Amino acid sequence: IQAKKRREALMALAGELGVDLRILAPEAEEAELRRRVTERLAGGADPAEADIAVLEKQLATLDPLTPDEAAQVIVPPDA
Repeated sequence: IQAKKRREALMALAGELGVDLRILAPEAEEAELRRRVTERLAGGADPAEADIAVLEKQLATLDPLTPDEAAQVIVPPDA
């Protein structure tokens, strides 16, 4: 819910300022996300401390975009 409130505030601010708002929303399958985290951790050179437990928490607390927000999404071609 916290992410949704932040997005709502940004959408309201964009409306007040009269500017377009775009949301960058890369997507990947859960198995691919797990593979990437595992690979990064195996490399040992990444300063990030995020591990599979962090990924699982992010997935469990994922706050889907509303239809209004989804209309503003830009998906990177390599996502």
